[in-house]
Amino acid sequence: MRSMAASLSDPLTSLGNRRQFTDFCDDAFPPDMDGTLIGVFIDLDNFKRLNDSKGHDAGDEALVCTGRIIRETIRESDLACRIGGEEFAILLNTVTPREGVAIAERVRAAIERELERFDVTASIGVTASMSGETAADFIRRGDVCMYHAKQSGKNRISTSWDNTESDLEAA
Repeated sequence: MRSMAASLSDPLTSLGNRRQFTDFCDDAFPPDMDGTLIGVFIDLDNFKRLNDSKGHDAGDEALVCTGRIIRETIRESDLACRIGGEEFAILLNTVTPREGVAIAERVRAAIERELERFDVTASIGVTASMSGETAADFIRRGDVCMYHAKQSGKNRISTSWDNTESDLEAA
């Protein structure tokens, strides 16, 4: 029988998995005030091309490296999870939006540098929690920001406060 801890962990990256991320978000919302949590949503650029050209072993190596980069960049009190194939999410607490973007930039730059041999970069969306919103709203906004970064040229960061809702929905 698998333990509960094992069912909340991604076996490849040793980060949490999507279930752990959504369970934590559900427990954390609604936040008491705006900006209680910062979400960093990461999608690896050109990942399908990597798998198609160099094989799934190379793709797995890129995912393991990304997990290590994230673990080395965040604090023990933060939560990092692999929430999809090549998608990751980080929840930061007790940081300002500016500090959240700085952490996201360190992750982005390290991925660009360390995964250069695979031609893989990262598109990142950053958002801050808003009073009274649901976990689903928070996750959706972070996801939209991430796709906005990808559609704006990849290998960049897009934040919910630098874009209007209509900008993000049009992306």
